[in-house]
Amino acid sequence: MKPPEFVAPTASASTREGDSQVARRNNIIHGLDQQAPRSGYEFLRAILDHFSQASEHLAQALDEPHRRGRGGRPGYHAAAMLRLHLLQFVLRERYANRFLRLVATNPRFLELCDLVGAPTEGTYSRFKKALLPHRGSVNQMMAAATTKCETEIERLKESGIIPADAPRLGEIIAFDATDVEGYGNPRRKPAADQEARWGYRTPKNKSQAKGEKEFFYGYKVHAGHDAYYGLPLYGTVAPANVSEGPRLRPDLDALLKLHPDLKPRYLLADKAYHAFYNFRHAANLGIIPIIDIPRPTQDKATKRRLYDGIYTADGRPTCVGQQPMDYLGTDLDGAHWFRCPPQGCHLKEKLDWSRYCNDTHWESPTGKLLRIMGIIPRFSSTWKELYQRRNSIERYFSSAKQSRLLNRHQCLGQEKVELHVGMATLAYALTALAHLEADDYENMLVMDIELPGVKRTEEPSGMENYQAAA
Repeated sequence: MKPPEFVAPTASASTREGDSQVARRNNIIHGLDQQAPRSGYEFLRAILDHFSQASEHLAQALDEPHRRGRGGRPGYHAAAMLRLHLLQFVLRERYANRFLRLVATNPRFLELCDLVGAPTEGTYSRFKKALLPHRGSVNQMMAAATTKCETEIERLKESGIIPADAPRLGEIIAFDATDVEGYGNPRRKPAADQEARWGYRTPKNKSQAKGEKEFFYGYKVHAGHDAYYGLPLYGTVAPANVSEGPRLRPDLDALLKLHPDLKPRYLLADKAYHAFYNFRHAANLGIIPIIDIPRPTQDKATKRRLYDGIYTADGRPTCVGQQPMDYLGTDLDGAHWFRCPPQGCHLKEKLDWSRYCNDTHWESPTGKLLRIMGIIPRFSSTWKELYQRRNSIERYFSSAKQSRLLNRHQCLGQEKVELHVGMATLAYALTALAHLEADDYENMLVMDIELPGVKRTEEPSGMENYQAAA
């Protein structure tokens, strides 16, 4: 029987999901389909070992007060408590008391965390309080995990598991924000979490009218994300009343500072980021903004929707007869070339033929046209294909909420929520790294880990969904 042919699709014609199917086929061809564990306790150990390597300096800093002879009983080693803390996110056990009971009754969990016995809930709470001033270290650990993911992706390209022409990690990035409800009753006087605020979000009830917004009380996670591979790159927390648009510039700068080796080429974002200063900031950094913008307002007299009375809703200039002009191409300087539609318009019989057939027009996408038309024209198939990848960050939010406790917490105050979100994001990235190391590119974003002897139980809600009164 003839062996299957090796497949390597072009990056322009493929998606990460399509490449995953290719990876599965190429794994079988290369004999790698069962090479390394994709689940189980050894897979869990790989995640925790990566975390221990990245958090070595943090563990030393947390152990420093004990080395100075502060007195009292010797506590748990910080490295073991850090592994325990990450394990809570990987197992997605939101409540500390239930998580510690699970660890205490499973010797494998104790062994994975280098513990003889599980700490009490009070000890665990004090450790998380001691970890709070070091929450900035979580970003550095994220950077280390991203560097390792990039190394593994390039290795898999060389081995043929990932198509060689797939983009580099961080070449296509997307920004968006998602809601994280506050913990406690916001109507208490004073409120349980005085740093949380009321904000808007897309309604959770799908029966509500399209475009309608609902109130929620809490915070927003503003995140940067690789839109091709689906890996988180950066995240920060702000009160729920902070809009996404003004956050893009500082968040993009922070992402580039955190990952100096990444070279983003495209930045994807939805209409919440449509302000001109976001386009200009990205372009000044050498990044092509692929950002959607709201439709132009309708002119009451002509009933037409045109930007500045000239450009259509998708960014095409109109001719003297108000017909959208045909796009002919872009020159080496980035200027777009347009021509009057060959079929003419309603002025065909009134104007000289050269006015409606042969007129050409050049537009340089600078100034306001950077937003209206775009460096890559918004009406082009290239722009649309790139923008479709923006949905990957919404899939990441959904996955991280279900599998890594991104929005399920028992934290009061922005600093504690920041630490919680950072650990959830890091647990997501380290799980993807463990898959890559096992040559399992196909299931890189699968977060569920099957553990023998551990039965998954349904978690009660625990957080009320408070909404503002009508």
